[in-house]
Amino acid sequence: MTATQKENVATGYANSAAYVSFHTGDPGTTGANEVAGARAAITWTPGAVDGVITGTATGTVAAGTNIAYIGLWTAGVGGTFLDKAAGAVTSTGSVAVNLTATASG
Repeated sequence: MTATQKENVATGYANSAAYVSFHTGDPGTTGANEVAGARAAITWTPGAVDGVITGTATGTVAAGTNIAYIGLWTAGVGGTFLDKAAGAVTSTGSVAVNLTATASG
């Protein structure tokens, strides 16, 4: 795959994954264990044409909530659950997330 096509694939992923959710347990394939009302819009930023897109988001999550996973969604409410990543953090009232979408091949 050329660098341009890698960039196209990473950008397509970022365009679909517009919101991040926060989960107290494994969301599986459906987005289970989501902290209600805590989705946050992702700001994706392309860099060089190399198949790497970075994103940031900050969600409001009650202090003391243990976040075990994040999820990626097509919408702020409802929508389609797309992907997940494990991580462990205890919220202080908000949770900041840095994301990287990388296409290889």
